[in-house]
Amino acid sequence: RDLVFLSCQKSNKKHTHTKMADLETKLRDQIEFYFSDSNLFTDLHLRQQMSLHPDGFVPIAHIASFARIKRLTEDLGVIVDALRKSSVLAVNEDGTMVRRVEPLPEKNESFERSVYAKGFPADESLDPILEFFNGVGKCLCVRLRKDKEKNFKGSVFAEFPTKEEAERIAGLELEYKGNKLTILTKPKYVEGKKAERAAKKAATAAEAGASGEASGSGSSKYDNEVVRGAVIKFEGAGESAS
Repeated sequence: RDLVFLSCQKSNKKHTHTKMADLETKLRDQIEFYFSDSNLFTDLHLRQQMSLHPDGFVPIAHIASFARIKRLTEDLGVIVDALRKSSVLAVNEDGTMVRRVEPLPEKNESFERSVYAKGFPADESLDPILEFFNGVGKCLCVRLRKDKEKNFKGSVFAEFPTKEEAERIAGLELEYKGNKLTILTKPKYVEGKKAERAAKKAATAAEAGASGEASGSGSSKYDNEVVRGAVIKFEGAGESAS
């Protein structure tokens, strides 16, 4: 019995340790993303928080208030322990603040490193799509594209570490839950949308021009009318004309 009891204790401790390690990894990955190049160029709120400290530190308690962190844990101690193991973030001595190790680059290169992908279910969430792209490459982030009503449109922008990696991903034939995806590099997608809008604008202008020509052909019904009260001027009729 004692052997069985000791075996159960060791098993429970190993399970607890594994769960804690998984939790720390998820916390670290999420907070590293918040401070990443991929996010900071578009995250005005976090950049403002960084600007309040001369070294770019942000209170860990503030980061802990973010919804995705709160869903993982509200234990600040666990969050601090996870962050102390990061190679891209630095925690201050008393464990209350965190910052990037490297400064933010001047140029945002995420555009060239991203792909456009369409064909996801309208009710899909972020995490499964991120996991899907991490299965074919190292995906830095996924941004769901939504309509004016904030409904997912079934398409995303996914960012990868390099332009070459994005081009490789765009060249793959991928399926998501049995549905074939349309994948383009983001520059190619944007170029196509610009051409589409230009063609639509040209078609609209041509239609308007054709309509104007049709309405301007022939004589107007007012061409031969004299408006009552108008002054009519004759030239070259001579003084004897009456």
